[in-house]
Amino acid sequence: GTAFRVTSAGAVGAQGVIPGIANLIPAICAQGWEAGEAGDADGIREANAGVIVAGKASRIAQGGSANAAAFGAMKASLKIMGILEHDTLSKPFRPLANEEKEQLPPILKELGLLN
Repeated sequence: GTAFRVTSAGAVGAQGVIPGIANLIPAICAQGWEAGEAGDADGIREANAGVIVAGKASRIAQGGSANAAAFGAMKASLKIMGILEHDTLSKPFRPLANEEKEQLPPILKELGLLN
């Protein structure tokens, strides 16, 4: 997806990228951009590893489209982190069910976003 292009977009003349996952992992996405600009292979691998971990959250929701799952996971994660007050979504999307939300804290901890 777009998040994996963060590290190479500058090399083909892009002035920036706005991957949706950057709402959840802005520092990792910025690190990936900077590593790509610098040609830092280790930094690129590290940033891509973070994107992969964050992507686990998008696969938690049962049913619905991939986009709906990603939106639900992102909003629920941001609520768990205390950034948002609510994780409601506009129809036709749905927020994650409680049993789905319970799977997010370990992912957020792995990303260093939650103690």
